[in-house]
Amino acid sequence: MQVRGFGIRADLPRGWEAALRTAAPAPPAPDEAATLSAPTAPVLHAGTFPLPTDRGDFGSGAVETMQDGDTFVALLEYDQEEADTPLFEAQGLPRRLDPRRFHRRSLQRVLPGQAGYQTFFTEGGRAFCLYVVLGDEEDKLVQVRRAEQMLATIVIDPLPGAAASSTTDAPETGAPETGEPTTDEPTTTDDPQPVVEPDDDDEVATEDAADDEVDQERPTGTDDVDRGGRP
Repeated sequence: MQVRGFGIRADLPRGWEAALRTAAPAPPAPDEAATLSAPTAPVLHAGTFPLPTDRGDFGSGAVETMQDGDTFVALLEYDQEEADTPLFEAQGLPRRLDPRRFHRRSLQRVLPGQAGYQTFFTEGGRAFCLYVVLGDEEDKLVQVRRAEQMLATIVIDPLPGAAASSTTDAPETGAPETGEPTTDEPTTTDDPQPVVEPDDDDEVATEDAADDEVDQERPTGTDDVDRGGRP
């Protein structure tokens, strides 16, 4: 099963279900008129248990229904202006998690037996928070590995600006490798031949006549070219 939307997609492992939606808009301040809110950032919820329809951004309404062996993952996007700020300076969605970093004090809603982990990062010019809840803090290793299986399937599309920089870098590194051999082969194979062949001929011609001349040519001959040892 695949869930996708808002530039985020995930292929759910067996036993997982997920939903994508936009975050609930913040209520207007008392002195502000109630107006239609602009589209808000997306939120991805995934769990190894049925997700209730009514859920908070960090899983309130869902984590209360978790069993001991369940795992909950929330991926929340923040305003683009937050990307690469000190809080979001870590780069890339974490794919490996340290079970030792899961604690009760990291839970948004503290419930008996549960443990949580929260981190902030930037990927593709987009700012995110990853929040993971384990149903049983005594079984962290198994449940963390289960969460990693889910995280491994998530793909975040970069913003247009970030996409341009990443897509132009890859062809630039690959183009010279494929282009230079085809244009340089005629010159690189032709140039060494006038150098190498006379050296070989000279060595053959002068082996019996003048060993000293051969010894003088060898230090700058084809051996140095073939080694190509200079950095």
